[in-house]
Amino acid sequence: MNDIQSKIITRISGYMKGSKYKEALLELLVYRRAFLPEQKEKVRFLRGYLSLKAGDPERARKIFEKLSIDAPEKSLYYYFLGVSNLELANYKLSLINFQEALKIVPESREYLKNYAWALVMNHRKKGLSILEDLYKECPDDKDLALKYILALLKFEKAELARWIAELSYRKFQEEEFFEILSSIRDPETIDGFFLTENEEKVLLLIDLRSGLAPEIIDETQVLFLALKDRVFKRIYKPEPWAAALEIAARVLHSDEPVDKKVITRKYGVNGTQVDRILRKVFVGGLIGG
Repeated sequence: MNDIQSKIITRISGYMKGSKYKEALLELLVYRRAFLPEQKEKVRFLRGYLSLKAGDPERARKIFEKLSIDAPEKSLYYYFLGVSNLELANYKLSLINFQEALKIVPESREYLKNYAWALVMNHRKKGLSILEDLYKECPDDKDLALKYILALLKFEKAELARWIAELSYRKFQEEEFFEILSSIRDPETIDGFFLTENEEKVLLLIDLRSGLAPEIIDETQVLFLALKDRVFKRIYKPEPWAAALEIAARVLHSDEPVDKKVITRKYGVNGTQVDRILRKVFVGGLIGG
């Protein structure tokens, strides 16, 4: 490794240690030509990993998909493709990805854990059984404990979930376990832990495409969750809902004119679909009792 590459890697490593993944990704993109052609695969992998950590799972998915096609013998590419698809709420695809990773390295506990979680997110009870076995073997894995608790809740085993959550909170002293414990006391809150795949995608699209300020995105997501059962029972197409919610957020939180055509084009939907949803949001959701 030459001096220039060494300096780049050092800077990237420094950003990563400080969880500054966007800065690390920018550093890599600016200086990627400094790496030799035979290092192209490693650079691409790092770009995919940093994209995922920086909050761009769609870019990461494309990179890991290409890597898995070019090097189908490497389990790590399938694994991170599965993680990217989980982030994108593509649960069926993530299950396939983790299966491929396990075929190559069947002894990997990390691959098996995420394969089990993908099973759970595909409503398959086998995933809960695998997580239970893994938890018995390794109760000190915080991520595993969290996945096991949520899987128990998903399959309506609230009492065992509460017990494991209490043990985990004492052990790890992490806020997320305390929040789960608080929520288990309220059955309606437990239901809110799990959204359908398309509901997850609505929230994801708003986060990735809207360009709204983080605090407005948070408020918009809260609004969407409040509309569940009141305005909609099931989401069939996430894109029109995401477009409608962005328009609603801009109407509510901005004094600037809202360009509906630009927004609908961003999500690849037509205005008629969006108008229908907006009527539900404003009349049934915000104004209606």
